[in-house]
Amino acid sequence: TLNGYKLLGPGHPVINVSYLDALEYVAWLNKQVGAQVYRLPTEAEWEYAARAGTETPFAQGVELTADQANFSRSATENVLGRGREPRVSLPELVDRDMPVPVNELDAANAWGVRHMSGNVEELTQSCWSDEHLGLSSDSAYLANGDAERSCRRVAKGGAFNMAIDHVRPARRFRPTEDRRRDYVGFRVVRILGAPGTE
Repeated sequence: TLNGYKLLGPGHPVINVSYLDALEYVAWLNKQVGAQVYRLPTEAEWEYAARAGTETPFAQGVELTADQANFSRSATENVLGRGREPRVSLPELVDRDMPVPVNELDAANAWGVRHMSGNVEELTQSCWSDEHLGLSSDSAYLANGDAERSCRRVAKGGAFNMAIDHVRPARRFRPTEDRRRDYVGFRVVRILGAPGTE
């Protein structure tokens, strides 16, 4: 650690970035490849990738272990133990207190996408609404105009400092566009077959 901060390496997810920071990175990345092929996912795209064709609470099934996701044991014990005596104790869980490298843990879903539950919350380009919009197609979510307007964004996946229930793919958070936290990051999607690409 350095002045109370834990050092993270190049294998860790990006953290302490806002939605606006993520947009700057995407613009830089598109400039590097010379085409508009990268962007943040919509909420619907993010959840589709996270679920990997499953309908259970987690892509790994009904239960999730500390070997499959980075979430908080103490936060989980607090949620499960509210109003109970004696206090709930889950020694099989772990408090890592920081993000883990992307290749750590058995964190891949059936499609090989890693850490969609836990580790860090991930920003999407979708504006917050009280419920999922239920639009009929991915293109309908893109046509919704969320990327062009200012709003609270939907973040998904939960983080290392949250209870197990908060790392379900269905769970939603609503940070402001300029909010930076040590548990918030993002991932990008690449548009296949976009004009100007091979």
